[in-house]
Amino acid sequence: MASANKVVEQKLTAEESKKNAIILTKIRGKLLWKSRGNKEVKYVKSGVFMVFAESNGAGYVKVGNGVAMEHVHIGMVTYTYFGKVNLIKPSSLD
Repeated sequence: MASANKVVEQKLTAEESKKNAIILTKIRGKLLWKSRGNKEVKYVKSGVFMVFAESNGAGYVKVGNGVAMEHVHIGMVTYTYFGKVNLIKPSSLD
């Protein structure tokens, strides 16, 4: 978590990691950020990275080299999470 006046780093327990898993899915042709209230995201391939971004700029997920980074803005506070990628099917993104 980072804000204008504070930065906090916290390592999640295994249980917290499961509870806060990043979940992206495709339903009826739309990519949805299921773990963030089914927000619709746009997919962009950027070099070796896959980026899934909300159109209003409130957050994105970047995936590459077996690692996922979730970056979320809530008001003037930013949250960044890192985790391992368990499953991704790039062929289903197009």
